[in-house]
Amino acid sequence: MSYNRSNLLRYFFGTMLSLSGLFASWYAVRVAYAKIAYQRIKFREPDITLSEAHQTAQGLHSIYPHNYHLSEWMAEKAFYDHGDTDIAATWVDIGLAQNPHRLNMRWIETLLVGMDDPEEAARLWEAYSDDVFWNRWVMAGRVYWLARAGRIDEAEHYMALLRQMHGDHGWAEQELTAARAAAE
Repeated sequence: MSYNRSNLLRYFFGTMLSLSGLFASWYAVRVAYAKIAYQRIKFREPDITLSEAHQTAQGLHSIYPHNYHLSEWMAEKAFYDHGDTDIAATWVDIGLAQNPHRLNMRWIETLLVGMDDPEEAARLWEAYSDDVFWNRWVMAGRVYWLARAGRIDEAEHYMALLRQMHGDHGWAEQELTAARAAAE
């Protein structure tokens, strides 16, 4: 049986296409499993403990490491629901490596830093808010962190900008008022 060049190319490309299809199918099954399991632990198992959720999330992350919603949910669950800063910091790092523009992940990162060093947290939030300056919530966060760091004049400036944006957030105003009172 003689094989000419065009038949060899057909076999080669047909084999490559079949292998690509098998890989895509294998990957799709992994993604589907990871996403279904994530939805299950998030919505159907509300009483899951933090350690169980952490272990399950680590397994899901190893199967499908591109699901930044899983990282965000774990960071929020650890920080807000359980106050576990170590697990929250782990998932913040994972989530920001996946998507450095997620607002909630940046906020939790800044809260974690701000627990020890409000000035560093203010610098961190300023760097983020320079890229997202049009967002009223981000601007309120800037006022909040500048006030916490004792940079009252800058906080006043950004509060004025926030008011012009029709984004007067009470929590930022409260922090600024408390910082003013502490400075006097």
